[in-house]
Amino acid sequence: MNWKTTLLLAAGLAVASGCSQSDKRNLTKSKIGTIIHEEWQAQPEFRVKDKSDGWGREMKVTLSEDETSFTINVVSAGADGLFYTNDDVDGKRHIYKKELAIKEARKKVANATSPVEAKAEVGPTRSEPDASPAGAKAEK
Repeated sequence: MNWKTTLLLAAGLAVASGCSQSDKRNLTKSKIGTIIHEEWQAQPEFRVKDKSDGWGREMKVTLSEDETSFTINVVSAGADGLFYTNDDVDGKRHIYKKELAIKEARKKVANATSPVEAKAEVGPTRSEPDASPAGAKAEK
């Protein structure tokens, strides 16, 4: 049995067995953490398979994008079942586009078959002179 199956069973048991509000809140926090830190990797078409919180209600999941980052926000209405009240449980994560570009370049370097291919993916190193006019030293 994998961890996702275990989490789903725990969620079902929490709802069915009448666990304490604290247990249901902790389960909800755990599910939100799993969604934003393990399942979501800045995919624009991401779909959450199980949106139910510790109380068995559907959580709100919103994805957004701006010039510099992708963001996911997951909100549970909490024990009272009403959104925008003090007992809501939520989690948010930003992934910066620059960070994604660096990860992608690292993957390409790791998969490169030769040092020349790896260098082409990364670009010039700091010890190499920049061939661009901006990198050229000003003459007197």
